[in-house]
Amino acid sequence: MPFHTEEHLRGRAAKELELLVEGSTLFGRMPPEIPTFSLAECHAGPMLGSGGFSHVYEVSRFDISGTTTVLDEDITKQGKKYLSSNVLKNGQSRYAIKALKNDTLRKAKSNKEEVQGQFVAGVMDLALEVKFLSVLRHPHIVKMRGLASCHPCSESFFIILDRLYDTLKERVEKWSKISRKVSGVFSLILDKNGVKRKKFMANRICAAYEICSAIHYLHMNGIIYRDLKPENVGFDVRDEVKLFDFGLARETNLGSGEAVESSNGMLYTMSGDAGSLRWMAPEVAAHQPYNRKVDIYSFGLILWEICCLEVPYSNLTPKNFREKVFEKGERPPLSEKILSTPISRLLTNCWSTQISDRPDCSEILSILKSEILGVDSSLVDQLDVSNQTEKSMAENLS
Repeated sequence: MPFHTEEHLRGRAAKELELLVEGSTLFGRMPPEIPTFSLAECHAGPMLGSGGFSHVYEVSRFDISGTTTVLDEDITKQGKKYLSSNVLKNGQSRYAIKALKNDTLRKAKSNKEEVQGQFVAGVMDLALEVKFLSVLRHPHIVKMRGLASCHPCSESFFIILDRLYDTLKERVEKWSKISRKVSGVFSLILDKNGVKRKKFMANRICAAYEICSAIHYLHMNGIIYRDLKPENVGFDVRDEVKLFDFGLARETNLGSGEAVESSNGMLYTMSGDAGSLRWMAPEVAAHQPYNRKVDIYSFGLILWEICCLEVPYSNLTPKNFREKVFEKGERPPLSEKILSTPISRLLTNCWSTQISDRPDCSEILSILKSEILGVDSSLVDQLDVSNQTEKSMAENLS
């Protein structure tokens, strides 16, 4: 196999990205002006996390003194000044920097075509995320606050995001500890009617509702997220739910190969095994055509974890997972002590092998709202505000 220079590989990534978004009805729109920074203007703190291709670091401060010029657009200067003066909130950092990790960059120097391909995939992953976050506006989708002044496929490219303090995975672990306390003998005596336990569940279902609201917004705009899992859902400095990491997201009319009409609706030929195995829909694992209902399957597993405070399929090894889950249809247990009948029925439909059995996000939101309303009507007012914001944002993209 021929060895390609890093410059050649970045050029290849740029061309592939251009082809991928060609004809987009989403990316063709003019996004709001987003401030651009040089790497020298951004001072990174500790590393917060790491994904398949990138690292995320806390922003400790921005140093823009003397760096803006008369050539900078006024709106860009205003944005940079705002970020610089609002890095901290109550002593906590509000922003984070995401950039390709060194391991990804080193793959460009490999003499193996397959490894070089992983480098190209990493460059495209971050560049495509920028494309999505430049135009998506939703209260439960992480906001991109700034980006590097160079091309997305350049060596020193990075993006600036809202800093998140917990992933859903970490939050579930905290909820589990709280659950053990409220389920203790002494707590059960003080809470004979289970009011506190019901409110605790309703608050968790609110988080599920907000996640589904973000997915609904994406689906309304013809986007399949394809990587819904607890590690890609976070909580910001205000403790608001945020969906992040859009590297695997796709517009259904772009890069989707052949579209096929079926009894399950329109299906698209896209890459199989996309996402994480535990949360992956069977049709994706089988490399079959699929549609946005793959996100519904993943959401069902997330909803189960939020309600039951357990990791689904924790008893299965990677070796027997495919056989038991994808081939034999094993699913997490539905406990009558924990789950209401409507929630159990919803979960069964969400993770059905039959794509047509899976509900749309609008149906899910209605069921979750009813569950919350039955416990605490004040929480529904908060959800209604989210719905109104979502509707106005969807209209802005149309």
